[in-house]
Order: sequence, then C-alpha cells, then structure tokens
Amino acid sequence: MWVRLEDTDRTPGHRELDQVFIDLLFVRTVAGTGGSVPDAPGGVTASATGPATILVEWADVIDEVGFNVQRATAVDGTYNTVGTVAADLLEFTDTGLASGTTYWYQVVAFNAAGSSPASEKASATTGLVASLHLGDLAAALINRNKNWTMTVTATVHDADHGPVSGAVVSGNWQTGGNASCTTNGFGTCDVSSTNKSRVSQEAFTVTDIVATGYVYGSGMNDVSVSVSSAVPDAAISGDVALDDSVPTVVTMRPNYPNPFNPSTVIEFGLPARQHVSVVVYNVLGMEVARLIDDVADEGWHRVTFDAGSLTSGVYIAVTRTAGRSLSRVLLLAK
Repeated sequence: MWVRLEDTDRTPGHRELDQVFIDLLFVRTVAGTGGSVPDAPGGVTASATGPATILVEWADVIDEVGFNVQRATAVDGTYNTVGTVAADLLEFTDTGLASGTTYWYQVVAFNAAGSSPASEKASATTGLVASLHLGDLAAALINRNKNWTMTVTATVHDADHGPVSGAVVSGNWQTGGNASCTTNGFGTCDVSSTNKSRVSQEAFTVTDIVATGYVYGSGMNDVSVSVSSAVPDAAISGDVALDDSVPTVVTMRPNYPNPFNPSTVIEFGLPARQHVSVVVYNVLGMEVARLIDDVADEGWHRVTFDAGSLTSGVYIAVTRTAGRSLSRVLLLAK
C-alpha cells in the first residue's frame, strides 16, 4: 500500500498542525499474502486405494499458499495434520494405515493471513489384507553323479486355495544355513540343500512367507512347515509303492524321477471321489499335455508324463480339483 500526503498551506517551517488528507491511495495484493484467509475447501472425498492407503481429494480455492490434510479415527474425533501440499495441488495419499479401518479427513487451506475453516469431512475404509498360507511342502532326493541333494518344493495359496505368485518363501536347513525362493505363476518354488554328504539327516523348515498385498496366515497352513529327506522318493530306489491310506486333503507328490528323460511319474491323492485334472504347462503358460481330466475315486493315483517330443527345460504340472490346485516343477534334461 502506498499513501501520499499533502500539506494544505504549503508554508515552510510552519509548525502548527496542518490539515492532512489522502490525495492518492494505491493498494496491490499478492496471492497468498492478502488480508483475508482463504475459504474452506469444498468437494472433499476420500477413497481407499489399498489395504494401507487412502486418497484424499478436494476442490481448489482462491488465494491459498497450501493445504493441510487432517485425519481422525472418528467423525467427531481429534483431527491431526498428516500431510501438507502446495497451492493448486488438490490431492494427498495417506499411507501406512491399518487394514480394514475407517479414517476421517478434513482439509484446511492457509496463507499468510491464516488458515481457513475446516472443510466438510469425508471418510474411507482401508481394504482388508488378503491372507496367504503354505498349501504344500514336499521334499525329493536327487542323485547327480552319486552326489545326493535334497530339493524342497513349496506351494503358496491364497484364502481360496488359488496360487500366489511372487511370494518369497524363507526357511532354515536343519544342518545349518538359510534359503529362500520366489513362487512362479503356479504358486510354487524350489530350494535345494548344499549338504550332499549328510542329506539323509537334512530337513527344511519354512519360517516366513512374504508377498505384496498379503499377510502370512501360518494358522491356515494345509501342511506342516517342516519336511525332511526321509520321505519316500524314486530318486533313491527307482520306484515307490503307493501309500494305501486315503489322504485327508487333495495331495500331489513330487514327480519321479526329476530331472527326467523322457518320462516321469506324477502321483496325486484324493480324499473322496471327485473330478480331477492334471495338466502340464511350459514356462510360458502354454498347455503341453493333459494327463487326466475326469472323475477319479478316493485314494492315490499315478499318471505318466511322456516328454519325448518336447525340448529340454522346465515344465509345470498342475493338479486341480473343485477346491484345490497344486503344482510341481518338472525338469526335462535330454
């Protein structure tokens, strides 16, 4: 603001009070430094974008320098600022929230003159974190030039028993050392022991499973978190007798032999008569063989995968029933 004053009698040295009036008055305002606070933001909305994030959006106002986003856990609770954004930015993502929880938000605009009244309130509820669990854990003994190794295959499922890809399975070897693997699109991954001389004493225990957007529900595991090399496997004797006992859940044993050339045997067990399919895929997800797709009785069954016409590489065998899907990694080595 600029003010010009004028001396009315224009007498030099005159010390008495003169009549003074404002001849010219210029006022210039700068955005954000005006004399009044901004209006309260309108159009506030909140929407959950994940199990731990909520997006807050609002409409713009005039003459603001920025916005404070405030959060509470109840509509009439205490609102604390959880984020500040600059002028003309009209959204804020709140992170690190608890899943399945309702949060309330209000937005306050501010400038040099102060803060606006709080906006209307908006709420959103974060999504529930999906759970995953260990669907299967199997061990196989593999002999390569008289050097025995123990390979463990872990299968990770979601709450609906579907495969979970990208899950990191971590665990410990009984004879020492840690190992981890990441599940493929079929929900399976393998770890192998390096202790060839004491493989008969080896065991592996899963300690954790981590995947983005999931929480590990160990209490939901379909199998034990530990497996030992004492399991029967054709890699030792060349053949395995089928177990006469009826499994309590749909089960898929490791194929044998594995690696194989040109054929390998796949065993699966059913707790009741039902429809079952065993399909083999390549690493691109293309079906290369359908070994069974029919109703089968309860108990153990054996099918053979003949890969004589296929090239060497990794294949995935998937056993599916109405409520369960299991997979194994097959290694064709010609």
